[in-house]
Amino acid sequence: MSTVLPLRLATFNLYFADRLDRALRVAAEEPFLAGADLLALQEADADAAHRMADRLGLSVAYHAAARHPRTGRDFGPALLSRWPIQEHRRLELPHSGLHGLPRIAVAATVLVRGQPVLAYSVHFGTMREILPGQQAAQARVVLEDAARRPGPAVVAGDLNRKGLGRLFVEQGWSWLTRDVGRTHLVWSFDHVFVRGLNHGRAASGSVRAALGASDHRAVWAEIHP
Repeated sequence: MSTVLPLRLATFNLYFADRLDRALRVAAEEPFLAGADLLALQEADADAAHRMADRLGLSVAYHAAARHPRTGRDFGPALLSRWPIQEHRRLELPHSGLHGLPRIAVAATVLVRGQPVLAYSVHFGTMREILPGQQAAQARVVLEDAARRPGPAVVAGDLNRKGLGRLFVEQGWSWLTRDVGRTHLVWSFDHVFVRGLNHGRAASGSVRAALGASDHRAVWAEIHP
């Protein structure tokens, strides 16, 4: 049984961090976010990522994909951790979106209870920007990157298409949030996957209160021995 467990994971799309004060309040007040071991953020900027980390007492790995023309601020994913972050990097994804903006993932190695865990915060292109096959190509870059690094791994974030989850399952990942329900309008976009963590009990859910700060519900999952 893995010494990493128990583990609580979460993901929260901040909607350009436009309502950051509300998002910070939700994260601090909702137990499944406030108690997360790993929290993936999307549509963050550097200020939002670091303020969220400070509010929750977490370490932060943030990389900007680009400066977004809508806000004039940097825009990208972040990974926040209750455990030491050994290293982190920017993972380039194929197929740029609107305005030619690139898509990236943040990859980090986190030392959880003395064991390295590879973790990713992902935000794939929307159905308005790219074709389903191109979304799948973005997911495969993450899967191929993880396949080169054995050991426990976590992927959390905004897929922008639930069907991409099948690609993770085909590669042996556990889809912890498969039945979490809708997370953005009528769609189920926000999900968590794990590999190499032989858990016994698992639970997942979404945080409706996050809709006061974003157009997405935050999503959480926890696994126990």
